[in-house]
Amino acid sequence: MTRCVMVDLPQVGLDRGDGILRTISAAASAARNAHVGTAYAVDVDVLTHLMFQDGRAREAAEWYVSLVPGSRVDRVADNEGGGATVYFTLADRGFVAFDSPVRHAFGFTPSMSIFVHCDDEAQVRRLFDEIAADGAVLMPVDDYGFSSCFGWATDRYGVSWQIGTADGEPAP
Repeated sequence: MTRCVMVDLPQVGLDRGDGILRTISAAASAARNAHVGTAYAVDVDVLTHLMFQDGRAREAAEWYVSLVPGSRVDRVADNEGGGATVYFTLADRGFVAFDSPVRHAFGFTPSMSIFVHCDDEAQVRRLFDEIAADGAVLMPVDDYGFSSCFGWATDRYGVSWQIGTADGEPAP
Protein backbone atom coordinates (compact mmCIF):
# COMPACT_ATOMS: atom_id res chain seq x y z
CA MET A 1 0.00 0.00 0.00
CA THR A 2 1.08 3.53 -0.75
CA ARG A 3 0.02 6.47 1.39
CA CYS A 4 -1.37 9.39 -0.65
CA VAL A 5 -2.57 12.81 0.37
CA MET A 6 -5.78 13.90 -1.33
CA VAL A 7 -6.40 17.64 -1.46
CA ASP A 8 -9.21 19.84 -2.76
CA LEU A 9 -7.03 21.92 -5.13
CA PRO A 10 -9.30 24.98 -5.52
CA GLN A 11 -9.69 25.22 -1.75
CA VAL A 12 -5.91 25.61 -1.30
CA GLY A 13 -5.62 28.12 -4.16
CA LEU A 14 -4.34 25.86 -6.94
CA ASP A 15 -5.88 24.72 -10.20
CA ARG A 16 -5.31 21.97 -12.75
CA GLY A 17 -3.22 24.35 -14.91
CA ASP A 18 -0.29 24.05 -12.51
CA GLY A 19 2.42 21.49 -13.28
CA ILE A 20 1.37 18.14 -11.80
CA LEU A 21 4.44 17.58 -9.61
CA ARG A 22 4.45 21.16 -8.39
CA THR A 23 0.71 20.92 -7.78
CA ILE A 24 0.99 17.79 -5.70
CA SER A 25 3.80 19.19 -3.57
CA ALA A 26 2.27 22.65 -3.25
CA ALA A 27 -1.22 21.33 -2.52
CA ALA A 28 -0.02 19.07 0.27
CA SER A 29 2.10 21.88 1.72
CA ALA A 30 -0.69 24.45 1.38
CA ALA A 31 -3.19 22.12 3.03
CA ARG A 32 -0.83 21.54 5.95
CA ASN A 33 -0.01 25.23 6.32
CA ALA A 34 -3.60 26.44 5.98
CA HIS A 35 -4.93 23.63 8.17
CA VAL A 36 -7.51 22.94 5.48
CA GLY A 37 -9.83 20.16 6.52
CA THR A 38 -10.01 18.66 3.02
CA ALA A 39 -6.53 17.11 3.03
CA TYR A 40 -6.74 13.48 3.99
CA ALA A 41 -4.64 10.37 3.59
CA VAL A 42 -5.86 7.31 1.75
CA ASP A 43 -4.29 3.96 1.03
CA VAL A 44 -4.08 2.98 -2.61
CA ASP A 45 -2.92 -0.14 -4.32
CA VAL A 46 -1.55 -0.06 -7.86
CA LEU A 47 -2.06 -3.38 -9.63
CA THR A 48 -1.14 -4.56 -13.10
CA HIS A 49 -4.42 -5.60 -14.77
CA LEU A 50 -4.45 -8.45 -17.27
CA MET A 51 -7.72 -8.83 -19.19
CA PHE A 52 -8.39 -12.24 -20.69
CA GLN A 53 -11.10 -12.81 -23.28
CA ASP A 54 -11.03 -16.58 -23.36
CA GLY A 55 -11.98 -17.54 -19.80
CA ARG A 56 -8.42 -18.46 -18.80
CA ALA A 57 -7.59 -15.78 -16.19
CA ARG A 58 -7.52 -18.27 -13.30
CA GLU A 59 -5.46 -20.77 -15.29
CA ALA A 60 -2.94 -18.08 -16.28
CA ALA A 61 -2.61 -16.65 -12.76
CA GLU A 62 -2.06 -20.10 -11.26
CA TRP A 63 0.60 -20.84 -13.87
CA TYR A 64 2.34 -17.48 -13.33
CA VAL A 65 2.61 -17.98 -9.55
CA SER A 66 4.07 -21.45 -10.14
CA LEU A 67 6.88 -19.92 -12.24
CA VAL A 68 8.04 -16.99 -10.12
CA PRO A 69 9.43 -17.60 -6.60
CA GLY A 70 7.72 -15.65 -3.82
CA SER A 71 4.38 -15.58 -5.65
CA ARG A 72 0.86 -16.55 -4.67
CA VAL A 73 -2.82 -16.37 -5.59
CA ASP A 74 -4.37 -14.01 -3.06
CA ARG A 75 -8.07 -14.13 -3.89
CA VAL A 76 -10.40 -15.49 -6.56
CA ALA A 77 -13.87 -14.16 -7.24
CA ASP A 78 -16.17 -15.93 -9.67
CA ASN A 79 -17.70 -13.43 -12.08
CA GLU A 80 -21.40 -13.31 -12.71
CA GLY A 81 -21.96 -14.93 -16.09
CA GLY A 82 -18.73 -16.96 -15.98
CA GLY A 83 -15.04 -16.50 -15.66
CA ALA A 84 -13.12 -15.16 -12.69
CA THR A 85 -11.25 -12.22 -11.27
CA VAL A 86 -7.98 -13.38 -9.73
CA TYR A 87 -5.85 -11.22 -7.46
CA PHE A 88 -2.32 -12.55 -7.31
CA THR A 89 1.19 -11.53 -6.37
CA LEU A 90 4.34 -12.11 -8.41
CA ALA A 91 7.48 -11.52 -6.32
CA ASP A 92 5.71 -8.95 -4.11
CA ARG A 93 4.01 -7.12 -7.03
CA GLY A 94 0.24 -7.03 -7.24
CA PHE A 95 -1.68 -8.23 -10.30
CA VAL A 96 -5.29 -8.85 -11.20
CA ALA A 97 -6.33 -11.25 -13.95
CA PHE A 98 -9.85 -10.68 -15.22
CA ASP A 99 -12.05 -12.70 -17.57
CA SER A 100 -13.91 -10.13 -19.63
CA PRO A 101 -17.51 -11.04 -20.44
CA VAL A 102 -17.22 -8.81 -23.53
CA ARG A 103 -15.15 -9.74 -26.56
CA HIS A 104 -12.94 -6.80 -27.58
CA ALA A 105 -11.13 -6.12 -30.84
CA PHE A 106 -7.79 -5.94 -29.01
CA GLY A 107 -5.65 -8.27 -26.96
CA PHE A 108 -2.33 -8.15 -25.17
CA THR A 109 0.52 -6.16 -26.69
CA PRO A 110 4.30 -6.42 -26.20
CA SER A 111 4.40 -2.70 -25.42
CA MET A 112 3.33 -3.70 -21.89
CA SER A 113 5.42 -6.48 -20.34
CA ILE A 114 5.97 -8.28 -17.10
CA PHE A 115 9.64 -7.48 -16.48
CA VAL A 116 11.58 -9.94 -14.31
CA HIS A 117 15.12 -9.41 -13.02
CA CYS A 118 16.83 -12.70 -12.24
CA ASP A 119 19.96 -13.34 -10.17
CA ASP A 120 21.81 -15.28 -12.82
CA GLU A 121 21.78 -16.72 -16.32
CA ALA A 122 20.40 -20.09 -15.19
CA GLN A 123 17.31 -18.41 -13.71
CA VAL A 124 16.81 -16.33 -16.87
CA ARG A 125 17.03 -19.35 -19.14
CA ARG A 126 14.74 -21.51 -16.98
CA LEU A 127 11.99 -18.88 -16.77
CA PHE A 128 12.39 -17.82 -20.40
CA ASP A 129 12.12 -21.43 -21.62
CA GLU A 130 8.91 -21.94 -19.59
CA ILE A 131 7.36 -18.69 -20.85
CA ALA A 132 8.34 -19.11 -24.51
CA ALA A 133 7.51 -22.85 -24.75
CA ASP A 134 3.95 -22.35 -26.02
CA GLY A 135 4.30 -18.66 -26.87
CA ALA A 136 6.56 -16.69 -29.17
CA VAL A 137 10.14 -15.46 -28.88
CA LEU A 138 10.44 -11.72 -29.52
CA MET A 139 14.16 -11.49 -28.60
CA PRO A 140 16.06 -14.71 -27.88
CA VAL A 141 18.18 -14.91 -24.72
CA ASP A 142 21.46 -13.15 -25.46
CA ASP A 143 23.81 -10.37 -24.35
CA TYR A 144 22.23 -7.09 -25.50
CA GLY A 145 24.58 -4.73 -23.66
CA PHE A 146 22.03 -3.47 -21.16
CA SER A 147 21.97 -7.02 -19.76
CA SER A 148 24.44 -9.83 -20.33
CA CYS A 149 21.53 -12.27 -20.34
CA PHE A 150 18.12 -11.06 -21.54
CA GLY A 151 15.17 -12.45 -23.46
CA TRP A 152 11.71 -11.22 -24.45
CA ALA A 153 8.80 -13.54 -25.19
CA THR A 154 5.04 -13.80 -25.14
CA ASP A 155 3.53 -16.68 -23.21
CA ARG A 156 0.77 -19.11 -24.18
CA TYR A 157 -1.84 -16.49 -23.24
CA GLY A 158 -0.25 -13.68 -25.27
CA VAL A 159 1.19 -11.81 -22.26
CA SER A 160 4.63 -10.29 -22.90
CA TRP A 161 7.55 -11.04 -20.55
CA GLN A 162 11.02 -9.46 -20.48
CA ILE A 163 13.44 -11.58 -18.46
CA GLY A 164 17.05 -10.78 -17.70
CA THR A 165 19.85 -10.09 -15.30
CA ALA A 166 20.34 -6.56 -13.98
CA ASP A 167 24.10 -6.52 -14.48
CA GLY A 168 24.22 -4.07 -17.39
CA GLU A 169 21.83 -1.49 -15.97
CA PRO A 170 23.04 1.70 -14.34
CA ALA A 171 22.71 1.83 -10.56
CA PRO A 172 19.66 3.72 -9.27
